Amino acid sequence: MADPELTRAFQELQIQVLNTREKVRHIEAEIQACERQALIYELTKKTVADLKSDHQCFIGLGRAFARQEPSQVLAQLDSRIGKNQEKIRTIKQAKDYQEAKAFPNYLQTTWNGFRRDFNNIFPYAAPPLLASYMLYTWGNQENERASRKNPADYVNDE
Repeated sequence: MADPELTRAFQELQIQVLNTREKVRHIEAEIQACERQALIYELTKKTVADLKSDHQCFIGLGRAFARQEPSQVLAQLDSRIGKNQEKIRTIKQAKDYQEAKAFPNYLQTTWNGFRRDFNNIFPYAAPPLLASYMLYTWGNQENERASRKNPADYVNDE
């Protein structure tokens, strides 16, 4: 039967991994949305940059529209692009943190657990293992010795 403490720890780890995976999926969806928005900003900027300087542009303010010069629209788009890139960078850092958090100190705890288990089991497992190895090597040597041919038995054969 499995150790109840070990089972509980494993279940908690599974829950933590599932929660972290869900958070990472959510963060990836946010990153995709920000990248789509960045693409929209870039396309809009390219379109506005191609317009003549005397052309009238309108920006949306809720349900209303306000008229602005193309240079002002380009400046706003540049600031929005910068803010969006900063947001993407921040979200990616959060994603890296969540991915690293899924298995904190995994190798260290694994090694410590292995060392603890080895130290607990070694005094009981080593003597039978050593005896089995010695018996095995003795058996192989004895078999090799017994299967050797004696040259004196074949002196008269020609």
